[in-house]
Amino acid sequence: MSMSLTEMVIRGLVADYNVACSVCGTRFRRSGLRVVRREDDVWQISARCPSCEKVTILMVKLDASGIVSDIELSRAEQERFAGERAVSVDDVLAMAGFLATFDGDFRRLFAEYDAPPAEPDMQDGPSPGSLR
Repeated sequence: MSMSLTEMVIRGLVADYNVACSVCGTRFRRSGLRVVRREDDVWQISARCPSCEKVTILMVKLDASGIVSDIELSRAEQERFAGERAVSVDDVLAMAGFLATFDGDFRRLFAEYDAPPAEPDMQDGPSPGSLR
């Protein structure tokens, strides 16, 4: 898959901007940068650290003068996500399966999670082992 001229320029700008790995501080190299997605003037770039090999997603926005500024996670956000389990292949496959059948009705989907817990049915008396 060939890379567009725009993608090559974006990778070069990010590399020249001295964006570094948040884990070890090593500067990303152009060869470790891949454009994942673009939406208007915001680019999502996958950056693999040449030192520790940690992969980071950078959100990069081009301003009117063409200067690249990266939108990074705050220190608190980094700490919050550092202890989380990495996304696995099974997670990706499960999400792909879900999306293949999802009808787009987010209200119904989230209503399932927002509903208060059901009260236990006490019509037949307390369940065995319960205190009353």
